[in-house]
Amino acid sequence: MIWLTWRQFRASAIVVVGIVTAIGIALAASHAGGSGYLSHDHLVEFFSTFLVAAPALIGAFWGAPLVTTELESGTYRLVWTQSVTRARWLAVKVTLIGLTGVAVAGLLSFMLSAWSSAAVNQDRFGTAMFAERGIAPMAYAAFGFALGVTAGLLIRRTLPAMATTLVAFMAVRIGVQTFARPHFATAIKLVSALSGQNGHPLEAKPGAWVISDNFFDRAGHLVNSIHCGPDAQACMSQYHQILTYQPANRYWAFQGYETAIFTCLAFVLIGLCFRWIRTRVT
Repeated sequence: MIWLTWRQFRASAIVVVGIVTAIGIALAASHAGGSGYLSHDHLVEFFSTFLVAAPALIGAFWGAPLVTTELESGTYRLVWTQSVTRARWLAVKVTLIGLTGVAVAGLLSFMLSAWSSAAVNQDRFGTAMFAERGIAPMAYAAFGFALGVTAGLLIRRTLPAMATTLVAFMAVRIGVQTFARPHFATAIKLVSALSGQNGHPLEAKPGAWVISDNFFDRAGHLVNSIHCGPDAQACMSQYHQILTYQPANRYWAFQGYETAIFTCLAFVLIGLCFRWIRTRVT
């Protein structure tokens, strides 16, 4: 069964190995020298964007067709009439291909972190970069793959399952990023009154994740801009700044929380697949 799964998957695996190798060569070559769009910083930014999309693509192109191609062609019946059980059939496929997807995401994250400048990595806690560094991309890949397998098993059509995987993955990712991640730990909130000498007194330390940085009047109303006349001191005293942020030293804790969330979701979905294939697929 392992050999059969590998034969079915090897073409995709070879393509991915070639892509990852090309990315590594490009990063190494640009680090030695490059300019314009081939400069090191531009390539790191481009491949970082690719890494954000990679888990969803793994789910759509590896996870969703994993079962649907067998169901649509009817080849699963031949396998199940042999000595291979349904559970073993699915377990081998999920384990071999799923772990490959996780490894690809982890390797890309490692390469980008290793070849990024210290200034770029310092902002890794920011919303844009959190999904491109650390261990979270591996959990995203696991979840994306499990979501694709589940969609394929339930929908039983490859293209609709692929589309569903992409939409559902992005919805969950954005939902966790927007509504859950800021509350993994109580954010630090700083309040400071303004004066004519300190128009912007509060600033988070480098590497922190700034959730909000706003100015308010005495009534607590948010103001977008402050315009003062000659008496700047009296004018500025009517406003105050509120800075809300997560400090940089919480980065790995947040990575762990988000990794745990998406890993648990992946296991729940795979468990659903095993139950479904034993009781609903005939």
